[in-house]
Formats: sequence, structure tokens, C-alpha cells
Amino acid sequence: MDTVALILVSQEKYLLNVLDYMKAMNMKARPIWLKDETFDTNEQLMGYVKNVVALLLRIHTENGVRRVYLFCGLPDNVLPLLAANLVHVMDNVVFMEYRKDLQGKEASAGEMYTPLLM
Repeated sequence: MDTVALILVSQEKYLLNVLDYMKAMNMKARPIWLKDETFDTNEQLMGYVKNVVALLLRIHTENGVRRVYLFCGLPDNVLPLLAANLVHVMDNVVFMEYRKDLQGKEASAGEMYTPLLM
């Protein structure tokens, strides 16, 4: 499989939402959940980003993964740092933007994310 769905969220309920979306969209990507924590220091944050990059580099090297769908619950100020590191590891990164405007409305699971190419 050359595609994974990297799920960077803190709670299992968010993971289940992503899995529902993937099922509704018939996504064939293998889901990988890396639970994020509350970051109190820059060192903790940098360590987490380093672990994400190391994981993706490993699966890219060992399994030929070339595309990652990124479902991310990290703080907005972390995304540029993460993105800057991911472009050196993966050929294709698709950021899956959560549609907060649809939250609480009658939307199907397949409408809750919008893919943004990086």
C-alpha cells in the first residue's frame, strides 16, 4: 500500500470520527494514530514532530508509502512546522481540513473533511 492516513488527535472520539469519514469515502489508506498530548514546552512539541517525521520516513523507506492523508488536531501554530518537515519525507501530503462549520449540523460523515494538497 502506498498511502496512509496519519491521524494526529488526542482523543479516541476524534479518531473514530476520522475512521467514519474514511469508511464513508471508501478510502483505502491504512490509518495510523499517533496520539498527541498537551505540549507544555517547545522541546515536547519538537520531540513529537520529530517522532512523526521518523515514523513517516520509516514507513516510506520500508513500505514504499508515497502519500499521506494528514488528519491533524494539533494547534494551528504547529502545522507550519509539521508541514515543513513532512515535505522532505513524503512525495504527496494531503491535509484533511476538518469542516468545523458543519459541526452539529446534519452532515454526512463524508462531508466532514476537505482535502487540501500541500
